Amino acid sequence: MAATPEEFTTVAVARLRQLVPPPEVRIVESLVLEVIRPGSEPATIRLQNLWWAHLSDPEQLRSRLDQLAVAVSNAAADAPLELERLVPIVRARSALPQTAPVQPLIGSLVVGLAIDGQQTRRVVRRIDADLLRMPDPRLFLTARANLGLLAGTLRRERLGPVTRLHLNGDLDSSLLVLRPLWKAVVHDSGGPVVVAAPARGALVFAPLAEAEALQQTARHLRRMAPWPLPLVWMATGGEGWRPHSVG
Repeated sequence: MAATPEEFTTVAVARLRQLVPPPEVRIVESLVLEVIRPGSEPATIRLQNLWWAHLSDPEQLRSRLDQLAVAVSNAAADAPLELERLVPIVRARSALPQTAPVQPLIGSLVVGLAIDGQQTRRVVRRIDADLLRMPDPRLFLTARANLGLLAGTLRRERLGPVTRLHLNGDLDSSLLVLRPLWKAVVHDSGGPVVVAAPARGALVFAPLAEAEALQQTARHLRRMAPWPLPLVWMATGGEGWRPHSVG
């Protein structure tokens, strides 16, 4: 039998108090908690989405509560669950949890979400997205806006006819989601460009006429870089991505 909102709130409080060290948990109202972890500011946790998920499969109550405990525990660590820390990440679909929020990018590449901490960057799972209490499309818009604020530190490295973009470690490939950036790149290049993200921390582009040079550079970077991505050749005139045949 499914738990009522009041029952779900009560068992959620009991589960959170099992964390070590135990947080202070106060019931604000049914399905709304205030949680204070040692050394952290109070955080409001809204359980409505988690409760709705419980209603669809009451037998998974313990699993839902464990997911909540993990999310709250992680949020209190280096990368707390805050909208201003949300960033897009480019991955192969198989590299992300099956239930993680994703949007298609091109080919086998998708855009996921992560919470950016001072030392770590953790993938946003379904439970995290539910706790953020915002529809998935708005989460992705927020992540893109946050990344756009970081783009002011963007650096360019010339590798012959190929240009490599540097931002922040494995966020380099995330620059694929910033359409205004690629409009500017196309404008500066005098026409469409061919692009590849051979690894999470590697992003290169070149004029279409230099596609062969880009291919060689991308393959070399992929061999040398940690966390390689599937090689997908793409081109843009500033209005989105299209597959591009290279070689």
